[in-house]
Amino acid sequence: MTRASGRRCSQDVATRLHISLMDISTASDTDTDRDRDEDLSVQSADKSIHLKNVPAFVAWRTSDSENRFLSDLNLSLEYNANTESALVTLQATTRLKKGSTKPSIFLFIKPDQICSLTRITADEENLGYDEELHRQAREKLGTSTNVLRFELGSPPTFVVPNEYPFKFFRAGSQAVWRSWTSFAKETHCFFLHFPMKSLSKARLISFCRAASTRGVLTSLENNIISLYGGKSGKVVNPHVDVDDDITQDEVDGAILNDENNAPPAYEERATAGSSASAVAPPLCLSPGPDLSRSRKRRREDNNSTDHEDTSTHKKTHQLDDMLLRAILSLQRTVEETRAAQEANLTKIMVKVEEIEGRFKELEESQRNLVDEVRTHMAPLWDELDGRLQSQEDREHVYMRDTIEEVVDENIKEKMVEVVDEYFNDDDGQSLIREVVGEMIQEETRDFLQSQRFTANITINRESSST
Repeated sequence: MTRASGRRCSQDVATRLHISLMDISTASDTDTDRDRDEDLSVQSADKSIHLKNVPAFVAWRTSDSENRFLSDLNLSLEYNANTESALVTLQATTRLKKGSTKPSIFLFIKPDQICSLTRITADEENLGYDEELHRQAREKLGTSTNVLRFELGSPPTFVVPNEYPFKFFRAGSQAVWRSWTSFAKETHCFFLHFPMKSLSKARLISFCRAASTRGVLTSLENNIISLYGGKSGKVVNPHVDVDDDITQDEVDGAILNDENNAPPAYEERATAGSSASAVAPPLCLSPGPDLSRSRKRRREDNNSTDHEDTSTHKKTHQLDDMLLRAILSLQRTVEETRAAQEANLTKIMVKVEEIEGRFKELEESQRNLVDEVRTHMAPLWDELDGRLQSQEDREHVYMRDTIEEVVDENIKEKMVEVVDEYFNDDDGQSLIREVVGEMIQEETRDFLQSQRFTANITINRESSST
């Protein structure tokens, strides 16, 4: 085994280690994790939509009839039915530069950029769209999905951190960046998948109709200054600002000079400069003491040196393979755990939203029932009041008549008793005789005067009594 072949093997191992450590997933920075703790879907009583950080999957077909897709996205959809304004936001996080943070990159789709927006049903999925991508979307999201077909009249608004252009930290970040720039540059028609339970069919259809009608919706302007913790962002024109050649050179340079990767080849150290020669190789790839001694003995005995080189290379290769398998296994476990946690979180949030929706429906039905009862009871109360008033009037008349009858009967009885008492009493009888006698005397006098007779008439009580 020659020194050049051993060096090439070390470079291959370094490349495999670099690829195994690249950013496969783009949704794990601190800001995104904090946002995911927030409510995914809080729907209002009207037809407005408030989706935030819902897992999404984007697929499109290039001009060469190749299927492309973006995964590990977050979808935010704001639609205010009262003000007729909306904004669709796609967000991904990736390590664009060397450092501990993974800033987000955004695509804002405004209503004036949308020509048509259609909800694709299960019967229409095979029309102009590969079923394989449908299957990939469902497998990636782990649930049944809503599918929206966007047709854009102008490219979406591409917003990145102010540090652009970037020196990418790893090849995975470069792959994500290229996918996003290709999507922003070439795509005028794409399909957006997100969990079906996160939004009702009626609200989604209402939004699609409003967005497809030109001039109905206005844009909910997103303040770029407030992005990235108040550091603001930069709007990138993918047709002008993105230079693939320069970006690739910067990426290659960043990969070669990454502290986690293998150093340059031995022959390249002479021309690589001080920065390249100063980089120390990883311990797992550094030549061991046996290899150093074998290089010295090469001058004396090439055969023994080749044998030692071969043995050292085998040991190094075995160690590298073991390390690579361990890294890949750990990475696979982390990805599976994170996917399971995200799926469980999505299910929990969807269940919470479903329960909240049921509570709202119950409250609404109770309010409607109370209003209906009040509406039906109002005429009944009026009729009851009328009947009570009529009954009260009848009772009053009846009681009055009864009292009058009783009083009249009592008066008559009392009068008879009084008259009987007067007639039975001596004093009463004498009083009656006097009164009656006076009345007869006066009437007789009046009669005689009217007849022009004059006479003195004396009426004795005894004679009259006899």
